Amino acid sequence: MALPPDPYLQDRPYPPDRPRDPNRGTVVPEHERGSDASRDDVVNALLNTPERPLTGDEKDAAQDDPGRDKRTYAPASARVAKPPAPGDDKLIEQARTAPPTADPGEHAGDRSDPAELR
Repeated sequence: MALPPDPYLQDRPYPPDRPRDPNRGTVVPEHERGSDASRDDVVNALLNTPERPLTGDEKDAAQDDPGRDKRTYAPASARVAKPPAPGDDKLIEQARTAPPTADPGEHAGDRSDPAELR
């Protein structure tokens, strides 16, 4: 089975001057970065669609809804720590008894070569 000819080689027996960039077609031009036409269409449709009237059930629910509680602010002297959630006591005890971890650079999972960053 023969492979299809590579259009990049252009029937030359020697390699091209520049290496082929497989991602060349996937790079978004700078003026199009940060924009998504389909997302913009959905957002514009949601923003520009007129509101529909509430149904009877929605009106009844709105009448019975107490709304949000008023936010209260306490001075630092009056603040009280919340008790731990169920199961947190196990995590707290593990943290107290566990040995300290090694330096992140000496972590067994770190296989990077710092020389690459120079």
